[in-house]
Amino acid sequence: MTKEIYWISNVYAPNHYRDKEVCWNTLKNYLSQGQNNNIIIGDDFNLVLNAEKKFGGKYHADPSRKIVETIMDTCNLMDMPPSNGK
Repeated sequence: MTKEIYWISNVYAPNHYRDKEVCWNTLKNYLSQGQNNNIIIGDDFNLVLNAEKKFGGKYHADPSRKIVETIMDTCNLMDMPPSNGK
């Protein structure tokens, strides 16, 4: 039996861009330490990564979306779609 270690976190990001930037930089700095290979992040990032995932209302591209995309690419993270709308 192997014992794998997972890092599980929940992120509730602020609404304001400057506050989001602090949140993303904190997450990026932690992830860049390279100590966590098995990462699960539950989230409410308070942003829409792409227009296809926006339901209701107008889509407004959040400037912090690029920061999140960079973190996801750099750390090899995936955006998992919800199951049954949840």
